[in-house]
Amino acid sequence: MPQQTNLNVAPYFDDFDPANDYHKVLFKPGYPVQARELTSLQSILQNQVEKFGQHFFKEGAKVIPGNTSYSRLYYAIQLDNNFQGVPVSAYADQLIGTTITGVRSGITASVDSILLPEDSENGNLTLYISYIGSSTTNNSSQTFFNAENLTCNEVIISGLLGNSTIPAGAPFATTIATNAAATGSAFQIDSGVYFIRGNFINVNRETLVLDQYGNTPSYRIGFFVDEEIVTADLDEELNDNSQGYNNYAAPGADRLRISVSLFKKPLDDLADDNFILLATVIDGVLQETKNRRGDLGGGPGYLDIRDMMARRTFDESGHYYVKPFDVSIAESLDDGLGNNGIFNVGQFTPGGSTPSDAVALYKVSPGKAYVKGYEIETLKPTFLDVDKPRTTRTIADQNFLYNTGPTFKVNSVYRSPTVGVGNTFVVSLRDQRVGVNSETAPGKEIGLARVYDFRLESGTYDATNANLNQWDLALYDVETTTEIALNQSHTLSVPTFVKGNSSGATGFIRYAVNAGTAVTVYDTNGIFVPNERLSFNGIENGRIAIAVTANSISNVKSIYATSNTLDLADGITGINTFSANVIQSVKASVGIATISPLSGGVSTVTSPNNLFPGNVKENDLIRYTDTTAGLTPDPIVARVVSVGTTTISVEGVATVSGIASGFLPSSTLSVTDLTVLSTQLASSSDSTLYTPLPKTNISAFDSSEAIITIRKSFTVNISSNQLTTAVLAGDNETFLPLLPKDICW
Repeated sequence: MPQQTNLNVAPYFDDFDPANDYHKVLFKPGYPVQARELTSLQSILQNQVEKFGQHFFKEGAKVIPGNTSYSRLYYAIQLDNNFQGVPVSAYADQLIGTTITGVRSGITASVDSILLPEDSENGNLTLYISYIGSSTTNNSSQTFFNAENLTCNEVIISGLLGNSTIPAGAPFATTIATNAAATGSAFQIDSGVYFIRGNFINVNRETLVLDQYGNTPSYRIGFFVDEEIVTADLDEELNDNSQGYNNYAAPGADRLRISVSLFKKPLDDLADDNFILLATVIDGVLQETKNRRGDLGGGPGYLDIRDMMARRTFDESGHYYVKPFDVSIAESLDDGLGNNGIFNVGQFTPGGSTPSDAVALYKVSPGKAYVKGYEIETLKPTFLDVDKPRTTRTIADQNFLYNTGPTFKVNSVYRSPTVGVGNTFVVSLRDQRVGVNSETAPGKEIGLARVYDFRLESGTYDATNANLNQWDLALYDVETTTEIALNQSHTLSVPTFVKGNSSGATGFIRYAVNAGTAVTVYDTNGIFVPNERLSFNGIENGRIAIAVTANSISNVKSIYATSNTLDLADGITGINTFSANVIQSVKASVGIATISPLSGGVSTVTSPNNLFPGNVKENDLIRYTDTTAGLTPDPIVARVVSVGTTTISVEGVATVSGIASGFLPSSTLSVTDLTVLSTQLASSSDSTLYTPLPKTNISAFDSSEAIITIRKSFTVNISSNQLTTAVLAGDNETFLPLLPKDICW
């Protein structure tokens, strides 16, 4: 872009026209030299320089480094406008480049620039600074205190205070009483040369304050280009100085000055006649993009030498990236309800659109690539506006599966649990099988859960031996426990909050502890580790976890519940007791083994299998076949009571006809089918009470006519084989046809 000042007017009459193809002014003897000819001579040369410059540089290109930088943290300190009755602005300019210190805080900083009261939005004299050292009093404060005196390391000249100078180390100003420290934002440029309007223009070092007391500016930042004609009346140095001084009676020729200065504009101000964009800042984020534009070159009119290099690179390598540009999509408007929108009401998107529910943003991460051989690099995320699709299609009468929670398969069921949601019924997960008495809690509790559904799974209902019937017990809110052994006894109440100081694991006390070292924790988050310090309700008192046992679903052997499962420690049982054994799956096949005769209630198991006992644990179950005459055909099941290096000790479980026998041999027995059993949950795609819709990008969902089947428990009284009171469905609920497998006793 050439200069915009028209010099083809009086008194210059510069009638140079590049279309005439005049390249020289040829002066002749005997002919007077015209002023317009001298001006045209300069225009001819300038035109050549401009064409040469455009050959290598685009408008606004940096020629000699005048690097730019953006500071989102441009620290400031606001001062009282007067000190000892004298305006501080009278000598504030001397502070630039000096080091100032807070008298009370001891904080030190260097002064970068000043903002006079008449230019301040708050009306306060403001110093923009770079902090050097933190507080010498507490070593934590990092900003100057309110209402404290400041000193300078340099002598300040001021006759306004009754003294000719303010000595170094003496107070020169006081910070304001409240909110003295502030943070602004600024854009800086170093000295350099830029190609502007066909000329190589000097750029001086300059700092432009974007927001005086805020660090989320939104501006277009660049050069304001100013062209002006300077006469001898404006600059006396243009007068004739042939006698060694400027002769005002002999004014010289005028000058055309082109100068630039940093300037900021609103994002929606796109009138750039006298403006060259350098960078864009949106909500405090620099949107500057480094790229290299141009055609492939290789002929007359190429932009610069890099075009040829780019052509060669493209011929050899094509398009490629060095750092990938990852693309994601985001909402443009932040609704304040967690949609993670980028912009608020009243702001603009980078594309100039108003954020709304109808506009989405493609978010392109910072990256670097070579496109047609040119380097393309973005330093900040780039957002691209895109209109959301608004075409919809109605799908009616759609069926989809509603899955909630993992499922245990159980048998030996005694009574039934309370099922469904909206109740407080909780079951206890136990580490041993139910014994002879189904109302006695077996073994030890290793977890808690709630029951979502309970239904008969067997294809044929066996009325002769109810223990054989298999049931599906669907659970949710499953929480296994962790057992921690302490180095010292401690007294803890429920629900003490426990945290591991090394692992960061947390949980709550399941049972109260009275001067004991065994702590059971549930609702855990993370994994506790041995030898870590523990804190209880945020207090650390020297207790260390010397051993940690984290229970898992594979340890569950039975389910037990009563009127108040959460108070099982009180031993409460009754007619509401529910219990069942969890059907086991094969954990490991051992094969050949020898079982010793029963002695002291236990037998010892050995095996030539090199992997035995391997990962067998206490309370695991083993199973094998004993063909001794007179025994039932049921498989033998025993519980592991201890594990040695090469053997395990087992005891028989309660015998359940048709399922398991707890008989252990009276003489040495050799078997070939020894297996180790474990508990497994039936797979589930969802362990919550929510199920995602089968299709994505749903515009609207009408559930007014939706039907979902959820099993629910009712408490009823039965007299003479019939209900004494009718059972009524709730609002918007209906009963399904009754099938034999739906009956629970």
